[in-house]
Amino acid sequence: MKEKIIAAYLAHLSAHGDRPKSVYAFASALEISESEVYASAGSFAAIEREIMRGFWEQTALRLSQSPEYAAYSARERALAAAYTWLEVLREQRSAVVVIAKHNDSLFVLTKPLFLKWAGDTLHQGMDTKEVADRLFVSDWYKDMLWLQMRGIIQHWLRDESADFEQTDAFVEKSINFGFDLMQPNFLDSGFDFIKWAFQRA
Repeated sequence: MKEKIIAAYLAHLSAHGDRPKSVYAFASALEISESEVYASAGSFAAIEREIMRGFWEQTALRLSQSPEYAAYSARERALAAAYTWLEVLREQRSAVVVIAKHNDSLFVLTKPLFLKWAGDTLHQGMDTKEVADRLFVSDWYKDMLWLQMRGIIQHWLRDESADFEQTDAFVEKSINFGFDLMQPNFLDSGFDFIKWAFQRA
């Protein structure tokens, strides 16, 4: 029943450009009772949060099914995640626009799932030395990546360019900038040298 309700809700958002007038009207259109809707979700906002969570789960599944993904660097995985997430959202863009209009906490159920993925991806990057393991600072990398992804989707929601070309450019610049900040640089080399010298003094 839950899947049926979510599918019907998405169809309504896409067709009407707004939420149903009431749970009663929505249930009547589905030829079910209000109580059956409430058994799956307590409000339209709750349905919308589940939808957004489902979009990320679809994204993660598509990434895991890609034969190339396993060989990607951390940077490449982040780029693939951004493009794939947008691809999933684009399939229901009309509905996502309505959901975004009604929700300040659009990504509330997505965040824990994303942070788990980001943590795994960034640890892989640290293992290969693509991402610098910096004391205290590296704990915040996944949160920075989360903010970037949110910014990318919010940019896409406002993007009116043909085939969302501006968003594609934003993805490249945003993700690459983030990984440029996280990659080892001369400051890391300097700290490593000072640490090494101090230990042998």
